[in-house]
Amino acid sequence: MKSLRNFYIAFLLLMLSNNLYSQGNLSIEIQPSNPIVNDEVKLFTHVSFSTVGAYKTHDLTWLDNNNLHVDLYYTLGGQSMPTYFIDSISLSQLPEGLYTIIADLKVSTHYTDFEDMSYYYKYDSDTITFRVNKALGIEFFNEKMKFSYFPNPVTSDLTINTEDIIEEVIIVNCLGEIVLQLKLNKIEDSGSSTFDLSDLAKGMYTCFLRTKEGITSEKIIKL
Repeated sequence: MKSLRNFYIAFLLLMLSNNLYSQGNLSIEIQPSNPIVNDEVKLFTHVSFSTVGAYKTHDLTWLDNNNLHVDLYYTLGGQSMPTYFIDSISLSQLPEGLYTIIADLKVSTHYTDFEDMSYYYKYDSDTITFRVNKALGIEFFNEKMKFSYFPNPVTSDLTINTEDIIEEVIIVNCLGEIVLQLKLNKIEDSGSSTFDLSDLAKGMYTCFLRTKEGITSEKIIKL
Protein backbone atom coordinates (compact mmCIF):
# COMPACT_ATOMS: atom_id res chain seq x y z
CA MET A 1 0.00 0.00 0.00
CA LYS A 2 2.84 2.35 0.88
CA SER A 3 4.64 1.59 -2.39
CA LEU A 4 1.44 2.30 -4.33
CA ARG A 5 1.08 5.64 -2.55
CA ASN A 6 4.69 6.56 -3.35
CA PHE A 7 4.16 5.61 -6.98
CA TYR A 8 1.07 7.81 -7.14
CA ILE A 9 2.92 10.79 -5.67
CA ALA A 10 5.85 10.33 -8.07
CA PHE A 11 3.47 10.05 -11.02
CA LEU A 12 1.59 13.17 -9.90
CA LEU A 13 4.78 15.21 -9.62
CA LEU A 14 5.87 14.02 -13.05
CA MET A 15 2.60 15.10 -14.64
CA LEU A 16 2.72 18.51 -12.98
CA SER A 17 6.37 19.14 -13.81
CA ASN A 18 5.71 18.37 -17.47
CA ASN A 19 2.68 20.69 -17.60
CA LEU A 20 0.31 17.91 -18.59
CA TYR A 21 -2.47 19.28 -16.43
CA SER A 22 -2.15 23.01 -16.24
CA GLN A 23 -0.15 26.14 -16.74
CA GLY A 24 -0.29 27.73 -13.29
CA ASN A 25 0.99 31.23 -12.62
CA LEU A 26 1.34 33.30 -9.46
CA SER A 27 2.01 37.01 -9.05
CA ILE A 28 1.74 39.20 -5.96
CA GLU A 29 1.52 42.92 -5.19
CA ILE A 30 0.95 45.16 -2.20
CA GLN A 31 -1.32 48.15 -1.78
CA PRO A 32 -0.41 50.90 -1.24
CA SER A 33 2.72 50.33 -3.30
CA ASN A 34 4.76 52.83 -1.23
CA PRO A 35 3.43 52.35 2.30
CA ILE A 36 4.27 54.55 5.24
CA VAL A 37 3.84 53.90 8.95
CA ASN A 38 0.13 53.65 9.93
CA ASP A 39 -0.92 52.60 6.41
CA GLU A 40 -3.19 49.55 6.21
CA VAL A 41 -1.06 47.32 3.97
CA LYS A 42 -2.70 44.53 1.96
CA LEU A 43 -1.13 41.73 -0.06
CA PHE A 44 -2.96 40.77 -3.27
CA THR A 45 -2.31 37.36 -4.82
CA HIS A 46 -3.11 36.64 -8.47
CA VAL A 47 -3.34 32.95 -9.41
CA SER A 48 -4.29 31.68 -12.87
CA PHE A 49 -4.58 28.27 -14.54
CA SER A 50 -4.70 28.51 -18.31
CA THR A 51 -5.87 25.03 -19.31
CA VAL A 52 -7.91 23.53 -16.49
CA GLY A 53 -10.20 24.49 -13.63
CA ALA A 54 -9.05 24.64 -10.03
CA TYR A 55 -10.20 25.63 -6.57
CA LYS A 56 -8.38 26.96 -3.55
CA THR A 57 -8.18 24.65 -0.56
CA HIS A 58 -6.27 26.69 2.03
CA ASP A 59 -3.27 28.94 2.63
CA LEU A 60 -0.57 29.30 5.26
CA THR A 61 1.24 32.49 6.29
CA TRP A 62 4.03 33.01 8.78
CA LEU A 63 6.47 35.80 9.62
CA ASP A 64 10.20 35.20 10.01
CA ASN A 65 11.77 38.47 11.17
CA ASN A 66 10.86 40.82 8.29
CA ASN A 67 10.23 37.99 5.83
CA LEU A 68 6.59 37.04 5.26
CA HIS A 69 6.04 33.56 3.82
CA VAL A 70 2.77 32.73 2.05
CA ASP A 71 1.88 29.24 0.78
CA LEU A 72 -1.22 29.02 -1.45
CA TYR A 73 -2.73 25.56 -1.93
CA TYR A 74 -4.91 24.74 -4.95
CA THR A 75 -6.47 21.52 -6.22
CA LEU A 76 -6.99 20.99 -9.94
CA GLY A 77 -10.43 19.89 -11.11
CA GLY A 78 -13.90 21.16 -11.82
CA GLN A 79 -14.59 22.99 -15.06
CA SER A 80 -12.23 22.40 -17.99
CA MET A 81 -11.54 26.04 -18.67
CA PRO A 82 -9.09 28.74 -17.59
CA THR A 83 -9.57 29.97 -14.04
CA TYR A 84 -8.33 33.09 -12.29
CA PHE A 85 -8.26 33.98 -8.60
CA ILE A 86 -7.58 37.24 -6.75
CA ASP A 87 -7.27 37.12 -2.97
CA SER A 88 -6.16 39.67 -0.41
CA ILE A 89 -4.37 39.22 2.89
CA SER A 90 -4.28 42.08 5.39
CA LEU A 91 -0.79 42.78 6.73
CA SER A 92 -2.20 45.43 9.06
CA GLN A 93 -0.01 48.39 10.05
CA LEU A 94 3.67 47.54 9.74
CA PRO A 95 6.46 49.33 11.60
CA GLU A 96 9.19 51.14 9.68
CA GLY A 97 11.57 48.77 7.92
CA LEU A 98 12.42 46.68 4.86
CA TYR A 99 10.18 43.67 4.19
CA THR A 100 10.24 40.72 1.80
CA ILE A 101 7.20 38.63 0.86
CA ILE A 102 7.87 35.13 -0.47
CA ALA A 103 4.81 33.44 -1.98
CA ASP A 104 4.60 29.85 -3.27
CA LEU A 105 1.82 28.32 -5.38
CA LYS A 106 1.34 24.64 -4.49
CA VAL A 107 -0.89 22.41 -6.60
CA SER A 108 -2.41 18.94 -6.30
CA THR A 109 -4.76 16.86 -8.44
CA HIS A 110 -6.03 15.05 -5.35
CA TYR A 111 -7.98 16.73 -2.55
CA THR A 112 -6.41 15.85 0.77
CA ASP A 113 -6.72 16.78 4.40
CA PHE A 114 -5.18 20.02 5.58
CA GLU A 115 -2.55 18.12 7.55
CA ASP A 116 -1.33 16.06 4.58
CA MET A 117 0.92 18.18 2.35
CA SER A 118 2.61 15.30 0.51
CA TYR A 119 0.27 15.53 -2.49
CA TYR A 120 1.09 19.19 -3.19
CA TYR A 121 3.76 20.24 -5.64
CA LYS A 122 5.43 23.67 -5.66
CA TYR A 123 4.38 25.01 -9.04
CA ASP A 124 5.26 28.70 -9.11
CA SER A 125 6.55 31.44 -6.82
CA ASP A 126 6.89 35.20 -6.62
CA THR A 127 8.82 37.55 -4.34
CA ILE A 128 8.59 41.27 -3.68
CA THR A 129 10.59 43.55 -1.42
CA PHE A 130 9.28 46.86 -0.14
CA ARG A 131 10.03 49.45 2.50
CA VAL A 132 7.70 51.00 5.05
CA ASN A 133 8.85 54.56 5.72
CA LYS A 134 8.08 57.10 8.36
CA ALA A 135 5.19 59.42 7.68
CA LEU A 136 6.25 62.50 5.76
CA GLY A 137 4.70 64.83 8.29
CA ILE A 138 1.91 65.73 5.88
CA GLU A 139 -1.18 67.01 7.62
CA PHE A 140 -3.75 66.48 4.88
CA PHE A 141 -4.21 65.88 1.17
CA ASN A 142 -6.02 68.32 -1.06
CA GLU A 143 -7.13 66.81 -4.36
CA LYS A 144 -8.62 70.12 -5.56
CA MET A 145 -5.30 71.96 -5.75
CA LYS A 146 -4.65 73.33 -9.24
CA PHE A 147 -1.24 72.29 -10.53
CA SER A 148 0.51 70.69 -13.50
CA TYR A 149 3.80 68.87 -14.04
CA PHE A 150 5.74 68.83 -17.30
CA PRO A 151 7.38 67.19 -19.07
CA ASN A 152 6.30 63.77 -17.86
CA PRO A 153 8.22 61.55 -18.59
CA VAL A 154 11.14 63.79 -17.67
CA THR A 155 14.84 63.52 -18.51
CA SER A 156 16.31 66.48 -16.60
CA ASP A 157 14.25 69.55 -15.62
CA LEU A 158 10.76 69.12 -14.18
CA THR A 159 8.54 72.21 -14.16
CA ILE A 160 5.60 72.54 -11.77
CA ASN A 161 2.86 75.10 -12.37
CA THR A 162 0.56 76.04 -9.49
CA GLU A 163 -1.45 79.00 -8.25
CA ASP A 164 -0.26 78.42 -4.68
CA ILE A 165 3.09 79.03 -3.01
CA ILE A 166 5.13 75.84 -2.92
CA GLU A 167 6.47 75.16 0.55
CA GLU A 168 8.06 71.75 0.01
CA VAL A 169 8.69 69.21 -2.75
CA ILE A 170 9.34 65.56 -1.85
CA ILE A 171 10.16 62.88 -4.42
CA VAL A 172 9.91 59.22 -3.38
CA ASN A 173 11.13 56.19 -5.34
CA CYS A 174 9.31 52.87 -5.82
CA LEU A 175 10.80 51.52 -2.56
CA GLY A 176 9.32 54.40 -0.61
CA GLU A 177 12.70 56.07 -0.11
CA ILE A 178 12.93 59.86 -0.20
CA VAL A 179 15.39 60.73 -2.99
CA LEU A 180 14.78 64.49 -3.11
CA GLN A 181 13.39 66.89 -0.51
CA LEU A 182 13.37 70.66 -1.02
CA LYS A 183 11.92 73.26 1.32
CA LEU A 184 10.98 76.46 -0.52
CA ASN A 185 9.84 79.92 0.51
CA LYS A 186 8.27 81.08 -2.74
CA ILE A 187 7.92 80.40 -6.42
CA GLU A 188 8.72 82.63 -9.34
CA ASP A 189 6.30 85.36 -10.39
CA SER A 190 5.22 83.25 -13.35
CA GLY A 191 3.64 80.73 -10.96
CA SER A 192 6.05 77.95 -11.86
CA SER A 193 9.15 76.33 -10.42
CA THR A 194 11.73 74.08 -12.10
CA PHE A 195 13.72 71.28 -10.48
CA ASP A 196 16.74 69.42 -11.83
CA LEU A 197 16.12 65.65 -11.75
CA SER A 198 19.02 64.66 -14.00
CA ASP A 199 20.79 62.83 -11.14
CA LEU A 200 17.85 60.51 -10.49
CA ALA A 201 18.00 56.96 -11.83
CA LYS A 202 15.50 55.90 -14.47
CA GLY A 203 12.21 54.67 -13.06
CA MET A 204 8.86 55.57 -11.53
CA TYR A 205 8.62 58.15 -8.74
CA THR A 206 5.94 59.89 -6.71
CA CYS A 207 6.22 63.67 -6.37
CA PHE A 208 4.56 65.19 -3.29
CA LEU A 209 3.83 68.91 -3.47
CA ARG A 210 3.04 70.81 -0.27
CA THR A 211 1.45 74.27 -0.11
CA LYS A 212 -0.52 76.10 2.56
CA GLU A 213 -3.65 74.51 1.05
CA GLY A 214 -2.41 71.01 1.80
CA ILE A 215 -0.53 68.42 -0.21
CA THR A 216 -1.07 66.57 -3.45
CA SER A 217 0.91 63.97 -5.36
CA GLU A 218 1.62 62.89 -8.91
CA LYS A 219 3.40 59.92 -10.48
CA ILE A 220 6.37 60.90 -12.64
CA ILE A 221 8.60 58.83 -14.90
CA LYS A 222 12.33 59.54 -15.15
CA LEU A 223 13.95 58.55 -18.45
